[in-house]
Amino acid sequence: MEPHWAIVVQLVVLPGLVVAGAVLYSSLLCRPTISVTAPADLLILAAHPDDCAIIAGEYAQVSAAANKSIRIVYLTCGSADPNDDRAKVRRQECYDAWSILGVPASNLMFFDLPHTDPATNSAPTSRLLDQARGELTEILRNLAPGTRVFLPADGETHADHRSLREIALRAFAQANRTDLEAFEAPEYNPYLSLARSPMRALLYVTTLLPLIGRLVDRRRFIPPPAFFEGPAGLILSPDQERLATKCRMLRHFTSENEGDVLVRHFGFPDHFRPFNPIASLDAKPGRWFLRVGERFLSPGIIAWWLSLWTAILVLVYIAGRWKVRWLGAGGLFGNSTAAVAITAAVGLVLLTIAIIRRHSVERRVTIFVSGAGLIAGGLAAEEVLFDAIQN
Repeated sequence: MEPHWAIVVQLVVLPGLVVAGAVLYSSLLCRPTISVTAPADLLILAAHPDDCAIIAGEYAQVSAAANKSIRIVYLTCGSADPNDDRAKVRRQECYDAWSILGVPASNLMFFDLPHTDPATNSAPTSRLLDQARGELTEILRNLAPGTRVFLPADGETHADHRSLREIALRAFAQANRTDLEAFEAPEYNPYLSLARSPMRALLYVTTLLPLIGRLVDRRRFIPPPAFFEGPAGLILSPDQERLATKCRMLRHFTSENEGDVLVRHFGFPDHFRPFNPIASLDAKPGRWFLRVGERFLSPGIIAWWLSLWTAILVLVYIAGRWKVRWLGAGGLFGNSTAAVAITAAVGLVLLTIAIIRRHSVERRVTIFVSGAGLIAGGLAAEEVLFDAIQN
């Protein structure tokens, strides 16, 4: 193979190799392992009513089957006002969901803080959060030895999830119960990692393109929740009946399940991992991620996006080379100067659009990276392919 063609092949297959490597890394090193621990008493800390079944709906079934104690504490009432009809409905949904496992209503505790909702200017105050932390500290102090405590993972999107995690970690520090086992479980977070969750990352980035975004509804292709950094998580041994029961629990939260959205987004096996709550107090998640609008993208995603556009441009120039070989010079690919000038112009137009148009930040970054990729691909093709044409 001639040297210039070796470079061409490398440029074209690079995006595929990056994706294949990410999938391989995710499958081998980040794949959840089967939890083999014996059932134990369980405390689930949920920011909202439906979160309880999302993070530990399966695990609770194992504890219930072993006649272990199951308690659930809810930070918010799922509404702006703990006394309005919506709050009452959401509390009843909790009772109904847990009745499936025989958990008595007395084992459910509601701090009844207002949930965070910018549309209604609703959010728990610092005073209410401090009060909840004090109550949670007392709950932890009175738990049976060896109780397992489930709570939201680090870096979650919703402010209430982050607030619950913070007060829970501080409550652990104040309770000084080193015999308790803490587990964190992901629901949804704004971090996208090509290595840790390649399908979720690729789906998000590619559907930012206008045409693909219209053809592919990413709400229909929902990968299971995953950790975006840190050690691999755990799952229970696969059990379709147990998973079906978790979905039944999710469907009891009818106020949040329009179109069966809870089951589509979270009807997956529980995914969790043990962690040290005291050591996690000052942790800063995703420090290597780049913030883009409401999302945080790993460097690998940006690199992949650039390599993809470079590959596309190289393929276009390959077509031009064959056109010159079989149909002769002239037209768009008659000479390298014209082709590179057109490529650069298109890239600059995209860069300009990204700067001056009022798109979302995510869309602007996508356009900007696409323009940069076009220019990079044009320069690469100019260096490699047109030298081949001239020779």
